[in-house]
Amino acid sequence: MRRVATVESTDEIDIALLTTHGLYSIEVKSLYSSIEVRLDNCKDAYCVTATPVGQDGQLLTNGITIDMGVAQNTAHVRALRTELDGLVSPQRIFNVTTYANQCGFEMHAPQGFRYAYVTTTSDCPENIVEVICRIEQKVAACWTNAEVDVLAERLAISYTDSDGSKQANHVKALSTARPSVADSSKSHKKRAHKPKTKAQPKYQSRKSQFIDEDVRDYLNGDYED
Repeated sequence: MRRVATVESTDEIDIALLTTHGLYSIEVKSLYSSIEVRLDNCKDAYCVTATPVGQDGQLLTNGITIDMGVAQNTAHVRALRTELDGLVSPQRIFNVTTYANQCGFEMHAPQGFRYAYVTTTSDCPENIVEVICRIEQKVAACWTNAEVDVLAERLAISYTDSDGSKQANHVKALSTARPSVADSSKSHKKRAHKPKTKAQPKYQSRKSQFIDEDVRDYLNGDYED
């Protein structure tokens, strides 16, 4: 969904990680800064401060900023819960913000506050992989591996296929098995009795893509070159 007025946005989600336990919306922030995470009691949310690090490794305290990564991802999660209503339970969409840096990370607040998690890529207890593992140890699996594959394919085609190429490749993959030589005569006969139809125009939209003429012919029973 596009960010229009008060409508939440899913068009800038950095990573959507799907496992047997749920769907993780991951916001990735790459800041050459030391990160501190505390609770903001006034706003009832996480407060993330970023202190830049100079070339000599010293903290530049005059450049401290408040990073809004967690708030950005909270908007993404709300939008996903709306967009995937009836397909994915709201409790199974996890809010994870990760800071990709080696400049220092300090967590002075509990993880999972208001269903959000703040992590880092550095080697520490708040490493994103460690945090996700802890989440999955606390909640039971909700899908099988096969169900994850089906859901992942559906999400990929529906929400990450802006040019339609994934859908086209999926159609081609289903059409790779050509008839054997023994069946070629039947194929020719079928084509001979098939009335010719005017070629339909190709089209393109957010969830659809050009379908090659040979694939279209194959699906209609026309197996010749």
